[in-house]
Amino acid sequence: RSPTYSRFEVRPGQFFSFMVEGSMFYQLPDNRRRILFVEPERGLGGCGTVVTLVAHRDDASQLPQEWKKLRHWMKQHHYLKGQVIRSSGRLIGKSERVDWDDIALSDELHQRLKRNIVDVLDRRDLFRQNGIPQKRGILLYGPPGTGKTMIGKVLSHNARATFIWVTVADLANGAISIRHVFSMARRLGPSILFFEDLDLFAGNRDWFGRTEALGELLSQMDGLEKNDGLIVVATTNDLEAIEPALKDRPSRFDAVLNIPLPEASARRQILEKHLDRFTGAEKIMDDGVAATEGFSGAQVREVAILIVQAAI
Repeated sequence: RSPTYSRFEVRPGQFFSFMVEGSMFYQLPDNRRRILFVEPERGLGGCGTVVTLVAHRDDASQLPQEWKKLRHWMKQHHYLKGQVIRSSGRLIGKSERVDWDDIALSDELHQRLKRNIVDVLDRRDLFRQNGIPQKRGILLYGPPGTGKTMIGKVLSHNARATFIWVTVADLANGAISIRHVFSMARRLGPSILFFEDLDLFAGNRDWFGRTEALGELLSQMDGLEKNDGLIVVATTNDLEAIEPALKDRPSRFDAVLNIPLPEASARRQILEKHLDRFTGAEKIMDDGVAATEGFSGAQVREVAILIVQAAI
């Protein structure tokens, strides 16, 4: 069958054509021959690809070992591995690079985030050698605009892992969608699964009633499936709305971290970062810090933008 090709974005802005259906003939270095058949998965809910490897019957005994090597190579070299993606597999082009210095966090909070996410990924071999599960669940809560989403952006730029960004819209199919994102994260591991606005689909069952999505999330985070190499990070503006079986139980969300409104030193850091190119900014810094008492980080950034806009 003549092969059919489709273009895939393998890096932001970089495309390659791959066979998605049809057959190809190969001759190995030792002159043995193979036929590779590729066809879409058939049946209910099929969304994958079926690959069949064919050899001459006199050579068929070699196929199981060859197929095992091929599957291992495909798993290690999946084009989405190490990328920043949505749950659909669509690549997210990285925005302007952000780092930990771009978020006004206390040293203690920064260290706790690093210890529970970055260090777990960087020290997987040590965890394995000592029989410690190579997984963590971190729940970030606090008022809007305090930097919870920004933490996700920093992790997407700096963590050496596949980063999967999940919003409520990505979970429209409830339990099926949740199974899909966890399966993808395991396949592309080590991975960070970043759930925005957890309270909108994992609310307290005593208030909203048990939902399929909540039950599936509980199972995927602490069920029969192995989650080694999987870090789950979630955000919420309303901690009380989260199902207690999620937020209060280790092995699901092991660390529940408050991302508070910025203190004076943090507000100064934000203002200085956004006004450092402007002459005379230091003269208004004390007034700016005092005037933004009780503001979120996002609101302090907006104040800096308005100061520059007014000057212009």
